[in-house]
Amino acid sequence: MKKVLLTVLDPTRATLLVAFAIGLGIAVHPMFFLAALLIAVAAFGEGFKHRTIIGLAAILIAVAGNSSAVESAKAKEKAQTGGIQPFTYGNVVAHFKAAGLRTTEVQKRCTIFFDGEWKNANIYNYCVIMIENSDEDVQATFYLTDAHEMNWVTEFLDAPFFAQYETQKLFGLMNSGRDVRGEKIGRFRVDFHRWQPRHAEIFVFSFMPIRGRG
Repeated sequence: MKKVLLTVLDPTRATLLVAFAIGLGIAVHPMFFLAALLIAVAAFGEGFKHRTIIGLAAILIAVAGNSSAVESAKAKEKAQTGGIQPFTYGNVVAHFKAAGLRTTEVQKRCTIFFDGEWKNANIYNYCVIMIENSDEDVQATFYLTDAHEMNWVTEFLDAPFFAQYETQKLFGLMNSGRDVRGEKIGRFRVDFHRWQPRHAEIFVFSFMPIRGRG
């Protein structure tokens, strides 16, 4: 390494190059800093076996690269889940109340929302949304009679108590055309069922928090 540096560059420029490498090491990751120091020793030291030192530097760089990738993945996950509201019965109820839907509180653990209008006997244009809270899960049931009412499901899955990747997986689940039970999606075990009676569509989502997750 020393021969390469001193052949291509004069000692002053080689010193500046190694100093620059050390600066990058400090800025990017501490392991890179240590690797740069070892490279400097290999380039200018006389009492060390250069190949061994360069080998150690390469190992440090590999470890640092892997560590940086892991940290980057963790940071990305934190960014995706950061700033979201807790998924609770109260927050879900508050979400639909804020939308201006008419509300009936059946009891402390069950609230019904409804919307619709009468046009004529041949047009079905209404929806009923029921939010239930048990000791184990929060369940949301959507009874829809018009394609326009599907917006309520979309707004629910886009609500701020779901992380972005959870929302994407829930949409995928809804569009998969299959019922599921206990599927792991983000912080939850999710049950999903869909029925299509003659004049409506019924969607049921059940969310059971996974212990140890937010």
